[in-house]
Amino acid sequence: MSEVILEVKNLSINFGGLKAVDDVSFEIKRGEILGLLGPNGAGKTTCFNMISGVYKPTGGEILLNGMRTNGFPPYRMAMLGVGRTFQVVKPFSELSVLDNVIVALGMMKYGSFRLSWRFWNTAESRLRAMEILRRV
Repeated sequence: MSEVILEVKNLSINFGGLKAVDDVSFEIKRGEILGLLGPNGAGKTTCFNMISGVYKPTGGEILLNGMRTNGFPPYRMAMLGVGRTFQVVKPFSELSVLDNVIVALGMMKYGSFRLSWRFWNTAESRLRAMEILRRV
């Protein structure tokens, strides 16, 4: 039986009088891939924002490997291995795709954009980034 790595229980968030996400529950087991589908405005991105720490839920629980992570900031979630992608494929348009991946690797290593940017260009980072790019 597969181990549950992410469990979302009765997750909700309100923005003033607007209930953006209402009582969402699901779990992801090791090795599984889960899709969250719905029309524009259904709350998919808001749900990801709560899981990744951008928004603090107004109700429910987020459990990562059994640890409650509600309200953890994004940098802390990233340090726990939770990341997310955006529709912007090259966040730093003046950098190459390779350099964008290297900057992301630095965020994981140094925990802040400033430190990541300062130490991003190493042989080790370039090698790891190339491995990632070959895979995708």
